[in-house]
Amino acid sequence: MAFIVHPFVANFQSRMAVCSRRKLSRARFVCVGPHDADSDSIAETCPQPVRVALTREIEKNEALYEALRLIYPRTEIVRLPCIETVSGEDSDKLPDELKNEIYSWIVITSPEAASVFIEAWRQAEYPEHGQVSVVGKATGDVLRAVGIEVSFQPSKATGKTLVREFPKPSLDKERVLYPSSAKASNVIAEGLTALGYTVVRLNTYSTEPVTFTEKYTLIGKGSHIVTFASPSAVKSWVSNVGVRKEVSAACIGETSAGAAREAGFERVYCPEKPGLEGWITAVCEAIKQREDGSLKAY
Repeated sequence: MAFIVHPFVANFQSRMAVCSRRKLSRARFVCVGPHDADSDSIAETCPQPVRVALTREIEKNEALYEALRLIYPRTEIVRLPCIETVSGEDSDKLPDELKNEIYSWIVITSPEAASVFIEAWRQAEYPEHGQVSVVGKATGDVLRAVGIEVSFQPSKATGKTLVREFPKPSLDKERVLYPSSAKASNVIAEGLTALGYTVVRLNTYSTEPVTFTEKYTLIGKGSHIVTFASPSAVKSWVSNVGVRKEVSAACIGETSAGAAREAGFERVYCPEKPGLEGWITAVCEAIKQREDGSLKAY
């Protein structure tokens, strides 16, 4: 079952401060391993520390990296990006779509989709647009940072929840623009169509697997916990490193957790509600179980 996020994460800054005081009293040095893909050394002062592999693209790992470094300073944290973002087949169509077409809603489901949308909106010279719906607070934050108002966000950051809670159309033939990853499922497009909307999906970006060098494969094989934010990252990791039963997977949400289990991971941790704070808690629980010698997974 999904790992239940402790209420302690409700106030993120307080949580960081409390955890920092507690953990730093136990260790006076930091062992964080290769800080990025071009690092040549692993700290040698840690006696067999727990190694956690972060698999997002380098710039997207920072919040998780900094939190773990603060909470568990003895943990070795390695960045091994498993995927890279590339333009999708419909990326060039989005600016014209925003400039020339009218939509009641625009549905954006990830921070990456939000960044692609903002760039297309800029290229279209900032036209008026329909109401915006997002999946997840992080996605909304990217849009709000440039002044785009978010009109609807489901109670849980999943496509199924968005469809279940989405406002019903008030007029016939209301249109929804859905700029998405080429690898996204059809849950949202099909679900909103069933509600009565006309959905235009544009595959504006995609993710491609990264092929590890021999060095990074060896670093990966020495990891005790691996973090996943997408099924694509799970697939890439398995292709590069494989699956060992003693390795734990700490996932951002249920979709990634399901992919990890399907790939063969037996110890899978994930928050009940997807998001960064719950993900941090899931990784911390995996580290705690490893340090305590208990490998119970949730």
